[in-house]
Formats: sequence, C-alpha cells, structure tokens
Amino acid sequence: MPKLDPEINITIKGDFRIITSNSIPNHAVAPFPNPENPNTISEVKKVYRMPLNLQKANKMTSVYRGEGFGIGVPAVDFGIAIYGIRMEPSASEAFTYRNERTKF
Repeated sequence: MPKLDPEINITIKGDFRIITSNSIPNHAVAPFPNPENPNTISEVKKVYRMPLNLQKANKMTSVYRGEGFGIGVPAVDFGIAIYGIRMEPSASEAFTYRNERTKF
C-alpha cells in the first residue's frame, strides 16, 4: 500500500471553526485489509463545521440515532482528532491490540 500523508486545514469563518481533512492519521495503523476488516485505507475528504462558542445544552443528548442512550447507530461525530480523523462513540469494526510486550 502506498504511504499516504495526513492533510488538515483549520480555519475560522464568522462564528464557526471549519476543519478540512483527508482522513489519514499521522500514526502507524494495522495492516488492511485483514481478517477482521476487509477495507483498505484511502483518502476521504471531510469537512467539519462547529460553533466557536459552545453552549451547554439544557438536557442530555444521546449521540445515537433513535434507539436510546448507548444503543443503536451513532447519529453524530463524537469528536475530531488533531489530524482530522473523526471519532465515533462506538465502532462497527473488530479491534485487536497487539503489542510485543503484552502479547495481546
């Protein structure tokens, strides 16, 4: 797989912070495809728009679509890493941590 470089741009327009990214992390990743995930890593152009002045909501808001707290499909992005990679409150892919010291 060719090496892909992360691209990120953060600007402010009016009352909003705009983050554009190619969704490539700045760290090593597991080999893909693999037995748990048949996908390959590729650039995906993303644009995120968020208010500069956040306000606390009057009530708790679920990040899941329709089925209740902690249940169902995420309805929103949970966060955005410094290199523009979106974070989800849950992931549909299998994850296995492997490390020479811990032997996971």
